[in-house]
Amino acid sequence: METAFFTCATIHPFSIISSEGVRSASQVYNPDPEFSGFLKRLPVISDDIVNGAKTMVAALRSRGMIKNLMFVDVLKELRLRPLSETETIACLKWWIGVAKKGNNPNLLQGRLQLLDALVVSITGPPEKTMKLSDAQTFLNSRAGGASIPTDGPLPSTLLPTSITRSFDPDVLVSVFPWKQLSIADWLRHATDPKVAGANAEFDITHSVSWAERVLSVLARVWPSLAKNAQEDVIQILRPKSCIPTSTGLKKPDQAYFSSVNLFQDLPIVTMPSGAVVKGALEKVFQSLGVRKHVELQIIFDRSVSLFSPSFECDVLNLVIRMIKTGDWTAYDLVKYLVSVQSTLTSQEIERLRKTSAFPKEGAGKEQLATGPIRKVQRHKAMDLYEPVDIFRELGLPIVDWGADIRWRPMSDEGKFLLRVAVKGLSDSPTGQRNSFSRWV
Repeated sequence: METAFFTCATIHPFSIISSEGVRSASQVYNPDPEFSGFLKRLPVISDDIVNGAKTMVAALRSRGMIKNLMFVDVLKELRLRPLSETETIACLKWWIGVAKKGNNPNLLQGRLQLLDALVVSITGPPEKTMKLSDAQTFLNSRAGGASIPTDGPLPSTLLPTSITRSFDPDVLVSVFPWKQLSIADWLRHATDPKVAGANAEFDITHSVSWAERVLSVLARVWPSLAKNAQEDVIQILRPKSCIPTSTGLKKPDQAYFSSVNLFQDLPIVTMPSGAVVKGALEKVFQSLGVRKHVELQIIFDRSVSLFSPSFECDVLNLVIRMIKTGDWTAYDLVKYLVSVQSTLTSQEIERLRKTSAFPKEGAGKEQLATGPIRKVQRHKAMDLYEPVDIFRELGLPIVDWGADIRWRPMSDEGKFLLRVAVKGLSDSPTGQRNSFSRWV
């Protein structure tokens, strides 16, 4: 009777109740828990029917009148509609399980078909859809990616964090063609002129609050970044006016730490929140090129505004100002003067000889009570000797060349200092450096 009954089904379609209503048995699938989380439109036999009509269902299965779900059936539904974020998570977990079995020669082709068919509906804000074949990166919430602000500019190829935070990042990288969004990748996108220009609120060169936020992110991850990653960040930000200062946003090499107080109008690093620049944030600023000292050229460039035009030599006036601050050693001064010596006249050299501009080795410094500028006792070059041990042993006043700088009389700096009348071993009657004993 069973055989005769089902023989009739070859003449007339055999209908059965499914999850999508009454359908021909040939259109209905066996239920499979692996797909229940994301396949919602394919007609399957409900659990009630399976449990309540076991004999009938077994007979239908044995005759192949209802089918098992196949990969082509999965693709068919994925192409019909976008999946929710929850459904997408279930779908990706299913495919990870398929990949872990490792016995499918068509795995790469299948992955390509799956991602091409899979579209996710993102709740936002903003609400949008994304084809997973367009995805390239994801945020690793267990590492540096957790510090990247998700309310700012993010690449359109970034997978939603609402999906990827449910997975082990290493598994995502091994199973899918995606990589973690690095700090450098994020910065490169956020500072792209087209991206930044679309919203001034997130333009690091216009918004001081956003600039501080970006720099704070860098400070949190900086100690854990590899050397090459730090270099990528430096290359991206160094040309950008992204450092909040007292005079607005400046490029790193145009900004100064608060310890620099030579001129009142210098762009000093000033965080809009009032945060103190220290620790990792200070290291970030140092790496980007924020200055701890005023470069000599700026000091010399300001000679006209700082000193009376009645002075005969503006360069030397600036030398005096520079030396009085105590921020620069004799070596710093001479090194700069060497670089511009071709422009110095004989009168300027003569005045430099007569100017008390050079510190004596071992001289103390005392802080002025009225301000940050330190008063340092200076001497004329003609009253000092070159820094060699024989002069130290004789107790003669020698020029303070600095403990970390090796004195080399035949270097450009050494020759210049001797030129401006610092006494040396060659000042013996014979002009020979090895005849000092006869000179004494």
